[in-house]
Amino acid sequence: MNRALVIRVTHGLVRRVIETIPRASERGIAIGRDGRNLSDVFQIDAAAVAASLGMRVHFMEGANPTPLLAFAVTRLGAAAGIMIFVKNSAALSRKTAATLR
Repeated sequence: MNRALVIRVTHGLVRRVIETIPRASERGIAIGRDGRNLSDVFQIDAAAVAASLGMRVHFMEGANPTPLLAFAVTRLGAAAGIMIFVKNSAALSRKTAATLR
């Protein structure tokens, strides 16, 4: 995964959320990350894209465990959540997971 991919995927996800979930822009999107390589950069990119589309962003500071994102989406009443994480594997593949609510 790279920054261009994160930007494109986030753009598509946020547009879809705005189109399909009532009051999505007001409710916002929670964006979290793990502590591994490039997660912080990808989180900032995702937040910038969401904000540029008029989506309120709930930016989760620092590295957080994935279950905290699910809690944040529920607690904040967010329309969706994005968890940026880097999976350690032989190929060092990077993945983005989106949690919709």
